[in-house]
Amino acid sequence: EKGIISGDGTGKFNPKDKVTREQFLKMIIEAASIEADNAENTFEDVKPDAWYVNYVLTAKKLGIVNGMSDTEFGIGAAISRQDMAVIINNILDIDVDISTNKDLFKDDSAIASYAYKSVYSMKSLGILNGYNDGSYNPQGKLTRAEAAKVISMVMDIIK
Repeated sequence: EKGIISGDGTGKFNPKDKVTREQFLKMIIEAASIEADNAENTFEDVKPDAWYVNYVLTAKKLGIVNGMSDTEFGIGAAISRQDMAVIINNILDIDVDISTNKDLFKDDSAIASYAYKSVYSMKSLGILNGYNDGSYNPQGKLTRAEAAKVISMVMDIIK
């Protein structure tokens, strides 16, 4: 409805398709009403005339996201569920105390240390939940359906 997530150009949504890192940045930056502007490009894989350039560079400039390395953003790579949590946490910038959290995901040990607090902060805010079996699948790739759900939840918080 807001034009944040669109179909594939053929009238299909394709809910099970994976979301790339740059696609998710576009969605979340638009959902958060962040002004995407041109910033210094330190990534070799971010082309200056690409549709995503301002989203990626703005997110990098604001500390919302890092690259896969100092010189590579990871254009075209599907975003992991734990990286999605880190990006949302960086945008919301809400400090949630997770030290008393006893409701851990079944695959809690698979969550990377850099993403641990973000995953559980977003869980405590109700933005993220796991699967029916109690797992989170942190390295799993975010689907378009999952992205739509978390974007909607983020928009409810930042109204």
